[in-house]
Amino acid sequence: TKNIYGILASFTEFTKWIVKSDVIIVHTKQDKETLVKKGVNPKDIAVIPHGSYTFFKNYAKNVNSEDNSILYFGYIGENKGIEYLIKAIPIVSQVIPDIKAIIAGEGKFSKYSKLIEDCSKFEIYNKFIPNEKVPELFQQAKIVVLPYTYHRGHSGVLNIAFAFGKPAIVTNVGSLPEMVEYGKLGLIVPPKNPEALAEAIIKLLKDDELRKKISRNALKRAEELSWDNIAKMHMKVYEEVIAERKQ
Repeated sequence: TKNIYGILASFTEFTKWIVKSDVIIVHTKQDKETLVKKGVNPKDIAVIPHGSYTFFKNYAKNVNSEDNSILYFGYIGENKGIEYLIKAIPIVSQVIPDIKAIIAGEGKFSKYSKLIEDCSKFEIYNKFIPNEKVPELFQQAKIVVLPYTYHRGHSGVLNIAFAFGKPAIVTNVGSLPEMVEYGKLGLIVPPKNPEALAEAIIKLLKDDELRKKISRNALKRAEELSWDNIAKMHMKVYEEVIAERKQ
């Protein structure tokens, strides 16, 4: 019996399932392009985004955003571009002296701490962040920054940012530009470029109208990515497969 599978791991691991599938469901256009390059018929691939993480709002408290506060949230790894964010903050501080960068997530941070010259500009939570703490961090920040040097697939951090109406700054890697759409849900900068990152941070913090517009778009995007809507997208794919098999 043929089935519909969502691709959750590497292409190689799922090859035996792919050949048995009527339709392959992926989260991003980049994932689809990868499969097409591997020889999969594009007509057999459906792109359905991941649902929004609005459940974090269940833990939300009355926390106001802080002026000129930005947030990096998520695992701290080699591909996350932490060093470029740290290098960008002194540049930002020349224009916005009270800039504060919150870095929250587990992972090895020791090598990055050596790059921090002014500790007053940084607030570090180098540990696992429980669900109860997540809303506070996102509510506290004006914008969310993803300075990644490499990325594949869907971004859970962006889905949380959308849920809280936070504009995002992402690098032009992987599917991040696809998820953000320049000027609609955030800004896009080249990776490994602290000057460009600093410029984007300054722009979003200084331009209240742009930030508010993006915030409205982010909240709307979170609604579009509700699990009810995501379920309907999946049901449509299932119905099309069933109808085709009945022919």
